[in-house]
Amino acid sequence: GTRVVKYYYQRNRYTVTYNTRGIVSTESEEVYYGELATMPTPTRNGYNYNGWFDAESGGNQYSNLYVVTGPTTMYGQWTEKTYTLTINPNGGSIGGTTDTTTTTLKYSDVYDIENPTKQWYQFAGFNELPDPLTETGTTGFNPYDYRDNITITSQSKSADNPISATNVEKVIHNPGTAESQPGLGGFYNLKSSAANKVYVHVFVAKLPEGFYFHNANNSLGDGSIKQWLTSNEGTGNWQTYIYKVQTGSTGTFGTFGHVYVSSSAKNVFSLREAETGSYTAYVAYSNIYDITSNQTGIGQLDGSATLTAKWVDQTYTLKINPNGGTWGGTTGVSTITVGYSDVYDIPNPTRSGKTFNGWSQLNNAYFSDGLDSVDVYDNAKSGSVTITSQTKSADNPLTETSNQLKIKNDGVAATRPAYGGIKHYQTCEANKIYVHVIVAKVPVGYYLQIASNALGTGGSYEWLTNNAGTGKWQTYVYKVTTGSSGNFSTFGFVFLNDTPERNINSVRGAVTWYLAHSNIYDITSNQNGIGQWDGSAVLTATWK
Repeated sequence: GTRVVKYYYQRNRYTVTYNTRGIVSTESEEVYYGELATMPTPTRNGYNYNGWFDAESGGNQYSNLYVVTGPTTMYGQWTEKTYTLTINPNGGSIGGTTDTTTTTLKYSDVYDIENPTKQWYQFAGFNELPDPLTETGTTGFNPYDYRDNITITSQSKSADNPISATNVEKVIHNPGTAESQPGLGGFYNLKSSAANKVYVHVFVAKLPEGFYFHNANNSLGDGSIKQWLTSNEGTGNWQTYIYKVQTGSTGTFGTFGHVYVSSSAKNVFSLREAETGSYTAYVAYSNIYDITSNQTGIGQLDGSATLTAKWVDQTYTLKINPNGGTWGGTTGVSTITVGYSDVYDIPNPTRSGKTFNGWSQLNNAYFSDGLDSVDVYDNAKSGSVTITSQTKSADNPLTETSNQLKIKNDGVAATRPAYGGIKHYQTCEANKIYVHVIVAKVPVGYYLQIASNALGTGGSYEWLTNNAGTGKWQTYVYKVTTGSSGNFSTFGFVFLNDTPERNINSVRGAVTWYLAHSNIYDITSNQNGIGQWDGSAVLTATWK
């Protein structure tokens, strides 16, 4: 008879190994012969995934419908992302240029960024976020509420909004119809942190009384610190709020810039507490600044970005000496810290039996500490003119100091103008009257002459005393009157000549003269306001 034999086969299972070359853990799966491999899609920060290949580099790419016929190892291949880094010195200079520069970088590049410089300002770090509040939308400025009750809208800025750089402000509203978390919710303006950094988040907001701002964040590294630098309490008025973030040196680094509102002065984020309540807040400005002392190096770039230099006014110390009178309710010297751009209103001092005669705006007019701000005036830069400090001579009539200056031309080289002299200059302003008072011993046969840079249209100077040398100590005074428009620069240049007529030509000859006092006074009738401040100084009242 016929016999039927049936054979049964068990399909083999083969291992498919997915090797991402150490980027993520190597994975594998068991797949029956003839079935499709799963072929997962891995991810890697800063890289684009190119697919699975039969070699670590080069080789052949596997089809997404790869049928398994035996043990297989697949290798993930990647292409590093590139980004555009734009650096805007924002009125300063970086790398020898004031222009905005653009650099293409790979994700793994660590790009060293030179600190920019700007006259009269201090570099305050790079702003690595766009300013969201100059936009009409809410890009980069988003609701922060795990329960999704917060809305953020843009509106034309209110009349009391103090920020002049924008025409919009953000309105943050919680209707109070359900719980929010954390607290009553708020906004986030995120920034990624890095190790060993110090950041400040500055925002200008109007928050009703009875509410408080708090900050939250993801991981900031081991031992990180957060601290409010201002009050976090709502006042119902526009206020500047600032908190500081100091990251650790090791650990995991995430994002920060989360701000939420609570009716409690206590930070509730650590408890993830929810609150129910209605409020409306307004934000005029929000930005995060890297204020780490070493600003060079921004770490790995994980997206195209624009770094805009931020500047704060250079600060100076202004000391006001009423010099026997009374100013600001005191007869002592008052000290005020002012920024370069500050225009500080200075009331006139008073003194019984005396009339205020203006402020002396130069320090150490009697050279008790050396040359002070007096320097050689010789446009030829010959080296023949020198100024040295010496013990004052017996005939020096001034009692305020034990020093005087010796101005010597050794006659070795030609000097210009004439025999050269001193510069004890000051920057002038429009519609001002100044006098430069000099106590000097000038040899007979020589004359003091005046020079200046631009004094404005129609500006002028004139001697109020005789300018001839007598071989004795004399007081010499000239007046400077500035114009109402045009260019304004410096004056306070005094040189020696051997003729009464002003001569700015080059001459060669040896001569020595002496200086006991040099100071410039603003005698304009309205002494209020000293204009923009460009250096620490002492203002000493003068009287007549």
